[in-house]
Amino acid sequence: MTTPKEIFKNTMKVLKYLDTILPNGSFVVITGLVDGRILYKSMHDRIHPIGRSRNDVTYKDFFDYFDCLQFSFLFFLSLSPILQRANQLSDVLAEIVKNHNNFKNFRLHFIGQLFVQVMEYWRKKGGADWQIIEPADGFHDNQLGQQLTAKIIWDDIEKNFPEILGPVNPNNKKIKQIFGDQNGY
Repeated sequence: MTTPKEIFKNTMKVLKYLDTILPNGSFVVITGLVDGRILYKSMHDRIHPIGRSRNDVTYKDFFDYFDCLQFSFLFFLSLSPILQRANQLSDVLAEIVKNHNNFKNFRLHFIGQLFVQVMEYWRKKGGADWQIIEPADGFHDNQLGQQLTAKIIWDDIEKNFPEILGPVNPNNKKIKQIFGDQNGY
């Protein structure tokens, strides 16, 4: 299991490398770790694609099978120390952004609990959590989830770190007059 010291060391190593290749004035966004319990809670009683033909294999069954093989995605769900470690690792990432944001070519920004924010946004729109999770594994966001993640990141940056985006193009009005509204294209 990754220790706080290891995630600090490895993240700093990557950031120092990025400082050598990113152009001056760049920005890097770091997010906290996802709490796997929210994914499990959203998917455990749904039918996994493997069981779709007979409607007989749930995600819980799928994960239990791997658990029997001693290859489990979900070992952390019942182990409080693992969940505490995930929170510690997220705290280390936030601490790096807060206290080690002194790189030559870029600045750091931290977004904690990103996937929780995505799920909350989707629920407010009337969606269900499972609709934004990849059905094949039940543990990653699908294309819609990625689209919503991009929106949440964009909104967070606009609100908390607008200098990343730079000034609004003063020619936007002229561009719209010439080309019309192309719905973002």
